[in-house]
Amino acid sequence: MTPEMLLQSIHRVVEGGTQMTTALLHTAVENLIQNGRKTLAERTTEAAHLTEREIDVLRLLGNGDSNKTIAENLGITMDTTKKHVRNVIDKMQARSRNSCGYYRGPGRHRRQSCH
Repeated sequence: MTPEMLLQSIHRVVEGGTQMTTALLHTAVENLIQNGRKTLAERTTEAAHLTEREIDVLRLLGNGDSNKTIAENLGITMDTTKKHVRNVIDKMQARSRNSCGYYRGPGRHRRQSCH
């Protein structure tokens, strides 16, 4: 990079712009394209590092299912269900099962965040 290019880059950044290499820009665009294919709810669960089973539990929580119904639907014990529910709440940093974001089937309203 020439001194003139460096000076132009500094001015651009000082004026609120950005300076990025072509390779970095390409990587950023590729990431946006990849992430754009996922719903916010999917990206949220990935960021929370939920297991597949915890995602199953989260979807059932979103339906308003009780622990008993979740246990029956997934074929697991009540103790295991309670553990998964607690893990989901903790990982999503929710105050309770009711404030945790939930999944719904295609075409239904979908809340994505925990409060």
